[in-house]
Amino acid sequence: MHTTNEITYADDSGEMQFLRRSLLAGAYKFDPHRSQVLPKRLLEHFRSHLNHVTTLVCVGYGFGDVHVNQVLADWLSFSSERKLEIVAPGISAIPSFLLHLAPQVKLASRTASDYFDDCAGIVRTRVERVEKRFAAFARGRPKKAVEQALHDFTQAYQRRSVEKLAAALQTMPIRDGDLDLDALGRSQEELVGDMVGPLRLTADDLLEDFLDAFETTVPPSKPSTQEIAEAAYLRWLGRGTAHGADLEDWLVAEARLSALRTS
Repeated sequence: MHTTNEITYADDSGEMQFLRRSLLAGAYKFDPHRSQVLPKRLLEHFRSHLNHVTTLVCVGYGFGDVHVNQVLADWLSFSSERKLEIVAPGISAIPSFLLHLAPQVKLASRTASDYFDDCAGIVRTRVERVEKRFAAFARGRPKKAVEQALHDFTQAYQRRSVEKLAAALQTMPIRDGDLDLDALGRSQEELVGDMVGPLRLTADDLLEDFLDAFETTVPPSKPSTQEIAEAAYLRWLGRGTAHGADLEDWLVAEARLSALRTS
C-alpha cells in the first residue's frame, strides 16, 4: 500500500492504521527543496527566544534535524554558563555534534514523567508506581509472553496457597474426625480468618510480586532489523546524509530502540 504524507502499519490485530506525518517531522523541514517545509522564520524565532534562557531541558528530541542541531550548538557555544540537559531513557552518550561542549551537557537517563515528577516534588503513590512498572513491562515484551507469564504466576500463587493451608491443617488437633475448635480456643469464623487472612493479597500486592518474579525472567523483545534500519536511516538523514558512519548509525538506533522498550 502506498500513501502520501502518512505512515501505515498493521496493529496487533492485523488492522491497518494510518498516522499523518506531523509538519514538524523529518530532518529537512526547513529545507526549501523538500515538500514539507516550514517558514524559516520559525527557526529564527526559536533561535531568538533560546537566547533568553541559560538552561534548556530537551525531552523527546532525537537530534535528527541538522538545522535545529546547529541552533543548539551555537546557543551553547556562546557562553560556558549555558547548560543543556537531555532527558531520555537509556541515554548514555552525548550527541556527536556537542562533544566539544560536553562539560555543558548533562544526560538524564529517565522517562519524562519521572524527571518532571522530581522537578515538581511529586511523590507517586504505590498504586501509581506499580501500574507504571507493569505498563513498562508489558510495552517492551510480546503480548503472548506477558499473558503466559501472568497465567503461570496465577497458577503458582494458587498452588502455594493451597499447600500452605494444607500444611497448617495437618498441625491442628483433631477430635472425632473434625478440628478441635475447643482445643484451639477459636470459633470456626476466627480460625478461617486466621488461616486465610495472611494469604489474602491486594491486586497491587499480587502485581508487584508478579513483576518482581518476571521482570528479569521474561526478557524484552528486541527491535526488529527493519525497525533498526528505519531509525538508522533517519539518523543518517539528520546528519546531512554524510557517509562513513553507517555502523554508528545502526548501533545508536538499536540502543535507543532497546532503551525505549524497557523504560
